[in-house]
Amino acid sequence: MTDKKTLIIEGKEVEFTDEPNLLEVIRKAGMNVPTFCYRPDLTSFGACRMCVVEVEYPNGRKIINSSCTMPPEVGVKVYLNTEKVRRIRKTVLELLLANHDRKCLTCDKSGDCELQKYAEEYNIRDIRFPDKAEKEYLPIDDSSPSFVRDPNKCILCGACVRACSEFQGHSVLGFANRGSKTKVQPLNGRPIGQVDCINCGQCVAVCPTGALTIRNEVDLVWDQINNPEKTVVVQMARQFVLL
Repeated sequence: MTDKKTLIIEGKEVEFTDEPNLLEVIRKAGMNVPTFCYRPDLTSFGACRMCVVEVEYPNGRKIINSSCTMPPEVGVKVYLNTEKVRRIRKTVLELLLANHDRKCLTCDKSGDCELQKYAEEYNIRDIRFPDKAEKEYLPIDDSSPSFVRDPNKCILCGACVRACSEFQGHSVLGFANRGSKTKVQPLNGRPIGQVDCINCGQCVAVCPTGALTIRNEVDLVWDQINNPEKTVVVQMARQFVLL
């Protein structure tokens, strides 16, 4: 019988088996670190760097690494919230917010936005970098009948790109350009309504911000309800639970 494999997370000995990365071991131990780009049902990408942790090896060497891309190793000590780690995460948040359309009150994702949640958690009050208002805004793409794409709120986590490719095998969305000009867009930069999108909504489901949101047609529904020439019929869909 083989010996169990363990490592130390915040002073607690944690056993691991076939977890694909350190982040999953951390979650298995009932702890967590913030992340934008990681989804357990998608390939690890390591784009956002929010899940960084400090790892100490048995020989005393310490490194900072993203927990979603680092495999667990026997005997290492993992620290989730050291001063250095929190400083890195806070800088990441500032950089994302500096390049973000921060009109949160009118955003469909307000109150359910991961960027907004972490900005509050890390007490972001001042941003040292130039505001998005000083940069060129990209047009909002509302050509889809199902969802709206706002590239000004994209944080380049790549979750939508991977979801489109890995869930649907479709690859409608992809990265374009390099460096500071990098952006996520449909094929050849065309509107999403003009490419072979099947409107499955998987990209919207994994988007952590308001870059991809379900098309809101509440006003249209109220217009039809209040239309005296229309007969309003309400149908309730039953919910079935399979046990």
